[in-house]
Amino acid sequence: MRKFCFILLFFSSVSIAWAQPGMSSDKKAVKLYDEAGLLIKQRQFEEAIAKLSDALRRDPSFAEAHLQLGNVYSLYREQDKAHEHFEQFYKLRPNTPRAQELAFTLGEHTIRAGNYPEARTYYQEFLKNPKGSRERREWAQHQLAICDFAEEAMKHPVDIQATPMKGNVNVFPQQYFPVLTADQNILVYTARLGHGNEFDENILASRRLPDGGWTQPGSISPNINTPRNEGTCTISADARVMVFTMCSDKIGEGSCDLYITYRQGNQWQRPQNMGPVINSPHWDTQPSLSADGRTLYFASNRPGGRGKTDIWMAHQNDKGEWQQPTNLGAPINTPGEDLAPFIHNNDKTLYFASDGHLGMGGRDLFFSELSGKTWNTPKNLGYPLNTYLDESSLFVTADGQTAYYSKDDYTDPKKPLSEIYSFPMPPALQPSQKTGFVAGKVFDEETKKPLTATIELIDLNSGETVQKVTSDAQNGEYLIVLTQGSEYALYVNSPSYLFKSLAFDYKEKKQRTEGLTLDVPMSAVRAGSKTTLNNIFFASGEYKLLDESRVELNKLIGFLETNPDIKVEIEGHTDDVGTDAANLQLSKQRAQSVYTYLTEKGIASARLQYHGYGEAQPKVPNDSEEGRRQNRRIEFRIL
Repeated sequence: MRKFCFILLFFSSVSIAWAQPGMSSDKKAVKLYDEAGLLIKQRQFEEAIAKLSDALRRDPSFAEAHLQLGNVYSLYREQDKAHEHFEQFYKLRPNTPRAQELAFTLGEHTIRAGNYPEARTYYQEFLKNPKGSRERREWAQHQLAICDFAEEAMKHPVDIQATPMKGNVNVFPQQYFPVLTADQNILVYTARLGHGNEFDENILASRRLPDGGWTQPGSISPNINTPRNEGTCTISADARVMVFTMCSDKIGEGSCDLYITYRQGNQWQRPQNMGPVINSPHWDTQPSLSADGRTLYFASNRPGGRGKTDIWMAHQNDKGEWQQPTNLGAPINTPGEDLAPFIHNNDKTLYFASDGHLGMGGRDLFFSELSGKTWNTPKNLGYPLNTYLDESSLFVTADGQTAYYSKDDYTDPKKPLSEIYSFPMPPALQPSQKTGFVAGKVFDEETKKPLTATIELIDLNSGETVQKVTSDAQNGEYLIVLTQGSEYALYVNSPSYLFKSLAFDYKEKKQRTEGLTLDVPMSAVRAGSKTTLNNIFFASGEYKLLDESRVELNKLIGFLETNPDIKVEIEGHTDDVGTDAANLQLSKQRAQSVYTYLTEKGIASARLQYHGYGEAQPKVPNDSEEGRRQNRRIEFRIL
C-alpha cells in the first residue's frame, strides 16, 4: 500500500493548529496543548503525548488535541491509536475542509483494517473536497474500486488451505521469501534471529528428509553470510546460481544492490556485486532467476519506470555478460508499487505483488502468463490468500502443485513475526504449462571422470534455445527443466567429445512433471567413436527430412566446423518391420539425405561418407514399439 507521509501531515497540522488557539474552553487544557507544541518542535514526542493526553482528560472534546495526538502516534507507527484520535477530530469538526482532508488518512487506516464500508465512506467524503491533491484524488478513486472488488471477492473465496511449515523450518522470529530447487529437495530462505531490523539477516538452507520433513536450517555458506544483511535471494533450478540482496553496503551502487554467486561442488563462491549494468544508485532488490539462471527479474524504484516501484528484467548473453535491464511495462507495472516477482520454471508465468492492480487493499498477489512476447492482464489470486494486509513472496513449485509464501504478524508492532506457509495450489491458479526436469551426471564413458559440459535445450518447432546450463566441473552434475507444450532437442557438448543428442516430446500436458534421472556418458573424438542423432525426423516409410530435423543437422554442421580435420560416416538404420531389402534401401536413402544436406551447407564431400545398414545392427530387441523406435535411427561415426 502506498505510504503517504504522515510526518508531512503532522508538521503542517502543527503550524495550523497553534495558529488557531481557543479550541477548548478549558484554559488548563489549552496550556497543556501549547506546552505539547513546544515539546514537538524539540522532538520530545513522548513528553508531548503525555501533555496532549492530559489535555484530553480535562476536555475530551478538544478537537485540536485529538488531531495532534493522532499525528504523534502516526510517527510512532501506532496506527490504531492514531486512528482513534483522528476519528475523534473528524466527528468533532465535521464538514470542514480539514476534516475532509483528514478523511483520506482515515480511509487509509480503515482499509488497512479491512473495514471496506467505512473506508468507502471516508474516501467519498474526501472527494467532496475540490482542493485535494490530484495524486490523492486518483488514489481515493482507486481505493473505492478496491472496496468494491474486495467485498465481491469475499463472497467467492478461493479454496486455499495454507498451513505453517512444521519441523525445523519456522524456528526463528522471522523467516521469509522461501525458494526451492526444481527437485524440491532444497529450501532456501532469509531469516532474522530477532524481531527488529537491528538483527542480522542471513540466507539459510534446509534439505528435505526422506519422511518429508526438513533438516535443521544452517547458513547457506560462510562465503555468503556476513555481519552485513544478506536478504531476499533466488536460485536457479539446479541450485548452482544464486542472486541475493545486500543493503547498506558502502561499496555498492545504491541503497540495496543485487549480488551473484556460483556453486562448484558443494561450495558457493564469494559473491560479486552485479555492477552498474544491473544495479542503480537506487533500491534494487527481490530478485528472481529463470530456471537456467540466465534471465533475472527484480524490483527497483529507479527512474524510468511507471510507478513508485517497478519490475525489471535483464538477460545474460552467450558470453555470460548481463545486458541492460528493461522495464516490464504495462500490464504488469502500474503507477503504484509492483514488486516481489517470481518467474516460474516454465519462464512464462510471473507471480508478483502489487498495490496498483485491483485487490483487497495493501499489496495483493497476482499472476500473468506470457503469450508470445506479451504479458496477459494480471489476475488476482483471490481471497483469502489476499487480504487487506500486504502479501508477497509467493513461490510455486516446478510441477505447479504447491505454493510457499511468508505470512507476517504485526500484532505487536515492536515484535514483528513472520512464518513460512505452504498450500496445495488450486488448479485455476497453477501455471498453464507445468514443468518437469532431467538431472544426472556427465562423464567420460571410459574413465568415468566427471566432465564440464554445456547442456542446451532447443525448441524443435521454433529452433530457439530455451535453456542453457553447465554441468558441475567437480562432480559432473546437471539439471535442466522441461516445460509442457513443445518438442525439445537436448544437446550435451564438451570440448574434445562427440556431442550427445537427446529427444523429449512434451507437446501434451499429460507429460510427466516429476524428475527424470539421466546420466550422460560422453565419447571422446577419435576413430571409431559414434553417436546417435536422435532429432533427425522422417515421415513413416519416407526418406525426406522433416523441418524439425534442421536443429540437429545444424548442430552437426557446427561440430564438423569446430573439428575440421575429422571425417565421418553417416549411418542409416531401421527396425525389422518390412523386408530386408526394403529396409536396407530406406536406411541408405535416409543416410544420403543427411549427407546431401551437409554438402549443400558447405561441408566438403571428401569428409563425408554414408551407408545404409537396414535392420542388421539393432541397438535393442525389436520386440516392442519403443524398441523399434530406438532402432530407427541415424548415427554418425568418426573415421
